[in-house]
Amino acid sequence: MEHRRPILRDMWLGSAHRSPDKIALHFEGSEISYRQVVEYAQSLGKSFHAGGARHQSRVAVLAKNCLEAVYVYAACHIFGYISTPLNWRLSVPELNGVLGDSLPDILVFEEEFTREVEGIRAEQESIQEYICIGDNTPAWASSFTHALNLGGLPAVPYQAEADDIAHLLFTSGTTGKAKGVMRSQRADYRALQSIIAPLEFNHGGKTLVMMPMYHIGALFISYAQFLYEGTVVLLRAADPLAILHAIEQERTEVTFMAPTVIHDVLNVPEFHRFDVSSMRTIQYGAAPMTMPLLKEMREKMPSVGFVNTYGATEMSSVTFLYKNHHRDVDSALFEKHLSSVGQPYPDVDMRIIDDGGEDCALGEVGEVCVRTPTLMSGYWNNSEATIQAMPNGWYATGDMGYLDEQSFLYLVDRKKDMIISGGENIYCREVEEALMAHGSLSDAAVIGVPDERWGESVRAIVIPKEGENPTEEALISFCQSRIARYKRPKSIIFVNEFPRLPSGKTKKTELRARYGQL
Repeated sequence: MEHRRPILRDMWLGSAHRSPDKIALHFEGSEISYRQVVEYAQSLGKSFHAGGARHQSRVAVLAKNCLEAVYVYAACHIFGYISTPLNWRLSVPELNGVLGDSLPDILVFEEEFTREVEGIRAEQESIQEYICIGDNTPAWASSFTHALNLGGLPAVPYQAEADDIAHLLFTSGTTGKAKGVMRSQRADYRALQSIIAPLEFNHGGKTLVMMPMYHIGALFISYAQFLYEGTVVLLRAADPLAILHAIEQERTEVTFMAPTVIHDVLNVPEFHRFDVSSMRTIQYGAAPMTMPLLKEMREKMPSVGFVNTYGATEMSSVTFLYKNHHRDVDSALFEKHLSSVGQPYPDVDMRIIDDGGEDCALGEVGEVCVRTPTLMSGYWNNSEATIQAMPNGWYATGDMGYLDEQSFLYLVDRKKDMIISGGENIYCREVEEALMAHGSLSDAAVIGVPDERWGESVRAIVIPKEGENPTEEALISFCQSRIARYKRPKSIIFVNEFPRLPSGKTKKTELRARYGQL
C-alpha cells in the first residue's frame, strides 16, 4: 500500500492535534491557539456548505491581513474549497474581472470594502452568499461572527484531497492581464517543506508576516510556521515602524520582506533604538535587490542571516541564495554570488534555453525554464496560456538569465523587458545596476522608448535619495564609465515614487504607459 503524502489539510489538523494550546496567531493584541483556529475553520466549513458552496467551490476573500482571513483559508484547506484571495487594491472593474473569471460561491469581505462589494453585486451572479467581517454588516450580507458560531450545522460530506486546488491566486503580472494560478494541496505542501530548512524555522518559533496575504510569499511563510507549530505574528500592513516594534516586542525570528519594505525599515529615523537581535532570518525576494541595499542591510543588521529566493506564483521558490553566501566576504566570488538569486533547490530541474528551445551554454543568457513538484496545476479557465507556459511539463518563466559553473542563477531581465537598440540586446537590469551604483538614487527603472534611428533607446526613471540632487548629465556620464556606450540612458526622468505591484515589484507596464513615448 502506497504511503499517503501529507497535504495542507494535514498541516492544520496535525498541528492542532499535537499542539492544541500553542498560540498559532498573534494579531493586534489577540492570541489564537491551534485548537481555536481549527474549531473556527470547521464552523466556517459548515457555514460555507450551508450557503451553497460545494467541494472545490471558490471562496473569495477581500480583506487586509486579519485573523478572519486566516480562518477562511484554514477552512478551505480542510474541506477542499478553493481559497481565492483578492487584491484589495484593485478597482471595482478589476475585481469584477477576477470574480467573473473565478466565479466564487462565497465572498468574504471586510466592512471597509462594503462600497466596493456593493459595486460588484450586480455583476456577479455566481456569488450565493456575502459574509462581512466587522460590526456593520449590510442588510444583504451575513455576519462573519454568525458564520463562525454555526457549529451545530450538519457535517460537511467532503474533505480536501491531494490533487484538489487549494489556492486560486491571480498574478499581479508585469506583462499584461492577470491570470488565475491554480495551486494544488500536494504542490503547496511540498513548497512549504522546501523553505523550512533554508529559512531555518524553529519548531514552536515566531514568524513575522506583514506582506499582504493575497501574495504567495506571505501565505507560504505563514504556512511554513504553522507546519512547525509556531506563532505567526501578523501585522495589518507593512508599516516600517510597526515592523520594528513587532520584532522587538514579540521577539520574532523569521520574516519575508520585499526589497522596498526592507529599504523603508532600514531608513526609519529611530532604527538604531530598536532591538532586532531576535531576528535570525530575513527572506527577501519578489524583486531584484541592488548591491547598495544589500550592503546597507549587512551593516545595519549584522546578526541577521539573509536568504534570497527566486520564484513565482506559478512555481513557488525554486532557488535559494543561502545565509552563508551572504557572509562569505573573504571569497573572491562573494560579490558575484551576491548578485545572483542562488542555486536551484535539490528537487528543481532548471534549463536555460535559447529562442529555438535549445539549451544555452554556461554563462549564455536565455529564458529560465523550471520543472519541480511545486509547479502550478495550470491557469484557471485558460488552457491556451497553460500550454504556452508549460510545454512538456517545464514552466517557461519569461525571465532571462544564465547559470554559472556552480549553478548559481543570474537574472538579467524579464524577457519582454529587453530593449533592442540598433540590433543590440540591452538588458534593463544591467543599466539599473549601473545607475544604482552612483549612490545618489533610492531606486531606478529602465524602459525602452521609440527611436527613429535605433528602433529603441534607453530611458531611465529614477528616484533620488532624500537630500540628493543628481543631474541627468552626471548620471549618464557615470553609466558610460561602467557599461558600454550603447547601453547608457539617452534620457532620464526624475520622480518621487514608482507604481508598485502588490509584491513590491516595479510596475513597468505603468511606467511605459507614462514615460514610454518620446
